[in-house]
Amino acid sequence: MRNLVFFVNDSSWAEHNTVGIAAINDPGGAAGPQANSGRQKAIAEIAGITPGDRIFFRLGRSAEHPTQIVGVYRATSEPFFDTNPLFPGAHKVGQKLPLRVEFDCLRNYPNPVDIEHLWLSKERGSLWTIQQARGDVIGRHACVSITTEEADLIIRLLEANNPLSAAPVNYEAQRVAVGLMSINKNSLPIDLTENSRPRNPTQGRLHYEASLESLLMQELCHGLHRDLFGDFTEVIPFVSTGAQTELDVLLSKYDGGKLLWHQVIELKAHTFSEEELRKVIDYEKWILNTRCENVLQVHSVGIGYDFADEVIAFVQDRKKYKDRPIRLIRYRYDAATQRLRLEAE
Repeated sequence: MRNLVFFVNDSSWAEHNTVGIAAINDPGGAAGPQANSGRQKAIAEIAGITPGDRIFFRLGRSAEHPTQIVGVYRATSEPFFDTNPLFPGAHKVGQKLPLRVEFDCLRNYPNPVDIEHLWLSKERGSLWTIQQARGDVIGRHACVSITTEEADLIIRLLEANNPLSAAPVNYEAQRVAVGLMSINKNSLPIDLTENSRPRNPTQGRLHYEASLESLLMQELCHGLHRDLFGDFTEVIPFVSTGAQTELDVLLSKYDGGKLLWHQVIELKAHTFSEEELRKVIDYEKWILNTRCENVLQVHSVGIGYDFADEVIAFVQDRKKYKDRPIRLIRYRYDAATQRLRLEAE
């Protein structure tokens, strides 16, 4: 089960909450050569959401209230693409917000939690991925994933602020009331273009790294690849490490709330170079220094179409000198099955 925070404002939240459908923007609708790249990055934020995942909404500050967290909701569909207005008469959520997922209300807390109460909580030491809901990251993401520990803290604060909860919202009835009789659930437009050159064929190599991330998130969230990654209990993409850097995917395993391990995954759709190697080493050091009790709890993984000779040599030397290993995994995209084939180097 994942835990997600969607960023909304007063006017968009009113429409999301009318019919139980969350939505984020599609940069692919803009003009310019980077439009499709932006679209693929946005898709990667929601790829892998499955029914049962918990959803919160970060309600942006307005003249009426400070920034707040609203909850708690549950995904009831997988993500889909729909450019229609959210419902007949919707003005804010339409063609520009087509990346969507249905949700229902797990518990209706009429009093949201001001986000400042999170930062002031005595349990604030457990907050780290939700830091993405602050600062410049808001401009880069419309939906972020957070840890189960952080989601549980938000729920405790909502409980504290609401001695009495309200009746859950009946979205089915509200959809009928506004005339929403059907939903066009088109597949997410993940660009699965393979990057191939006539003189140097590269079959199975995806053009966009974000497309690789979307496919990997979908497969991990459906329980695949445990033979390579073990029995992980949490999957989080785009984990902010500060200084405007993000690790691609973080896999974690917890037992009774206690951390057993983290796996830091760096992705490269093409050749995994020394630049990516430096990133994964930096992320390894960051998570070891900030979130782990000992060096045994962090493991680094590089996934690429192929690997530069310097990368392979460095990894082999690390192993030879008994340093922490870095696992290298080659991927191939299989167009026939529309799935990834992963093989350890």
